[in-house]
Amino acid sequence: MPIINNLTVDVERRSVLKRLGLKYPQEVNSQHLDSLIDSEIENARRLIEPKGIYEKFAIINDGSGIIRMVGGFTIISKKLAAWLGGSRGVFLMAVTIGSKVEEEAARLIYEGEPTRGLIADAIGSVAVEELAETVEKLISREAGSSAKRRFSCGYSDWALTDQEKILDLLGAGRIGLSVNDRCIMIPQKSITAAIGFF
Repeated sequence: MPIINNLTVDVERRSVLKRLGLKYPQEVNSQHLDSLIDSEIENARRLIEPKGIYEKFAIINDGSGIIRMVGGFTIISKKLAAWLGGSRGVFLMAVTIGSKVEEEAARLIYEGEPTRGLIADAIGSVAVEELAETVEKLISREAGSSAKRRFSCGYSDWALTDQEKILDLLGAGRIGLSVNDRCIMIPQKSITAAIGFF
């Protein structure tokens, strides 16, 4: 599957506030905070490098909690098996906004601007979630109305150790994605998921 790199990500202030644990407008009455968020969103637009990749795989799901994929990859997850139900296959996907936003957040915190750093980090989290939604919609259009919502590796009983296998299957190194020895993706503002289809 080719790399999808012609994607745009729209980050809304409301979503950033929610990520920061604030309800808008009830808990926020600060032009200064609004100004900081707007400034960091504008800054993030220059730093976000959205990329995605996905591929379709046939599966055997007999309800035992073991999902076998053509190509030899086996997933052990009762929750995912139940979620996929009678799906005849899955799309595996991986998306990332790159490392620049998280590097900027770390720099701001290190240089004594923790509020701006936390805002930048929240923007990165919102941005990668928006990117995942965008790619999920692309997959849903390809799969038609039979597509299910995405289910991410590391959620519930789907072991995070499968993260590396997913990236290998997708050739996600082509979009700059890898995992460390704790199975955490690098860059961290990245998402992998499975989407079943009938």
